[in-house]
Amino acid sequence: MTPPPTVYQISLDTLRLSDLNPRKDIDTDDLAALAASIRAFAKVTGGCGLTQALNGYRPTPIDDVTDPMPTDIVDGGRRLRALTMLVEDGDLPADIPVPVMLTSDLDTATAWALTGGPQKSPLSEIDEIEAFGTLVKDGSNPTEIAALFGRSPRFVRQRLKLAALPQETRDALRAGKLSARDAIYLTRVTPDEASALTEDLVNGNLHPFQLSDKTSVAGVRLSDRRVKFCGIDRLTAAGCEVTEDLFSDAGGWIAPELTVDRVFSDELQIYASDTRQAEGWAFAEFRTTHWIDTLGLDLAEPTPVELPDADIERLEQLHNGRELTEAELAELDALEARAAGDFDDATRARCGVICYVDPAGRAQALRGVEPDSAGTGETSDSNDADTTGNTPAEPTREKPIITAAMQGALDRIKLLALQTAILSKPQLLDDLLTLQLSRQLPAWQNTFDLSGSPWNLSACETLDVTLDARLAAILNAETSTTALTDLSALDALSDQPRGTINTQRAAALAAHMSPGMPRVTLNTLCERLGVTMRSVWTPTAPFFKSLRADVRIDVMAHFLGIDPGDDPDQALTDFGKQKVADQVNDLHQLVNSADAREARGLDRAAAQRIAQWVPTWMQNEA
Repeated sequence: MTPPPTVYQISLDTLRLSDLNPRKDIDTDDLAALAASIRAFAKVTGGCGLTQALNGYRPTPIDDVTDPMPTDIVDGGRRLRALTMLVEDGDLPADIPVPVMLTSDLDTATAWALTGGPQKSPLSEIDEIEAFGTLVKDGSNPTEIAALFGRSPRFVRQRLKLAALPQETRDALRAGKLSARDAIYLTRVTPDEASALTEDLVNGNLHPFQLSDKTSVAGVRLSDRRVKFCGIDRLTAAGCEVTEDLFSDAGGWIAPELTVDRVFSDELQIYASDTRQAEGWAFAEFRTTHWIDTLGLDLAEPTPVELPDADIERLEQLHNGRELTEAELAELDALEARAAGDFDDATRARCGVICYVDPAGRAQALRGVEPDSAGTGETSDSNDADTTGNTPAEPTREKPIITAAMQGALDRIKLLALQTAILSKPQLLDDLLTLQLSRQLPAWQNTFDLSGSPWNLSACETLDVTLDARLAAILNAETSTTALTDLSALDALSDQPRGTINTQRAAALAAHMSPGMPRVTLNTLCERLGVTMRSVWTPTAPFFKSLRADVRIDVMAHFLGIDPGDDPDQALTDFGKQKVADQVNDLHQLVNSADAREARGLDRAAAQRIAQWVPTWMQNEA
């Protein structure tokens, strides 16, 4: 039977740091301060200066503490180092007795090493990761480790996920060459991929902001409204697979997205049909968007209902509540529905309902839709008997995400970005011209429009666009009206240095790049040159004003670094409630004002994300 731990006075020169001790990184300033504290207390007490015993391990029971057998200190490494420092400085004798609680039980020693005592300062992040990994290898489970360290089981599983990273990745984290955020991203990929990405990060071949894209996981966030509405069980039964993400409140991903969309549509159709039948509507439609644009819809007016005072007071309480439970949300929906009034049987027999799922994943219904204005979504079903004479309308296009005029301006800006970048690639311009003039491309795929004056920038007058001086000289030049009667103009050009002529030719060719070139050609050239619209354009208020309301919210979510699949963020919710002018101003300021970004608490990475943002529909997708 192993004897209980006992405190002994053991000579300092027989103590050594145990390999079980998890603390590897010691702050020299912290150690010096600890040594000074121990020195001061030693002078007062006349002893070694410790107020608490070290924890030590000997493999065999202790018979005589005066024997020279080394004692391994498993907990108290900082204090042992501080005592050694005082010996080296001549402040303490090497053989001074030190209080040590000894055990010969390895499990007890391991527990001491990893949990420590009241004087133990917190482990560094990487030391804690390594310690948790060691405990699992020794047979402990996350629940036991959580209880031992006073951590949550989820926190322990996060640490264990990091402990499973390749050794070179953990070494880089310890050396400060990787951030904790970098390491979290690397848990998403295989060990071999993590090793390769670690090497690229350490050697500067990869910037940390690129890591998110390099480690992206295919699928839909578990916090996505579609997943919440359908339920994980329903989606996995349909063949979807879940990937866990311990480091996000979103919980992970589920894939493939095509299956998620199919199940979502099926379940929403069932909900719409059930709603029609339960409430007696003439027809039902459903929409997969998270909101209903009522513009163009004719809605019947419900019969007003006067709520009792108690219900009115309760409704106000729920409206003022910050975080409502599911039961309270259901109560709020019911009270709002009652407050809005009810529809009579004649209205229900004539009108219909349009169902959708809101950002929180809750099914909603827009009731009292007149039949002549419906048909803008997908039809669920309708009453078999056509008592209203209603024929389902043909689907109509959803409201554009941006005004046509602004889209035209964006197309011109993207072309300008290519024109500006290609100025430094005169050989590429010559090759493209050769392809066109030698008729190696069909006419509709021509890169240049040489039939007249270059396309101007009038569509972009209200936008913040940077125009290269070389292009400006061509775009703003007036075509000569003087007839050529001799070769004086050619002679004047020929007299210029060849470098000047080459520069003019490149600028002229770039300025005459055709606005009608196929999108695939434009995107491919932009991709090859590594250019985006942001090289010549800064988004400003006129642009943000032209966006559809839900698109503005998505842009703000990107600027704030909020995953669209995550639960609605309070800042994003507040933004969605603002007037259009205020939304436009907030977006404009985040792009154009460092003070506005600082006021939002956005860091340098966020500023870089905003500076690189390009509308999704304008990205270089060939």
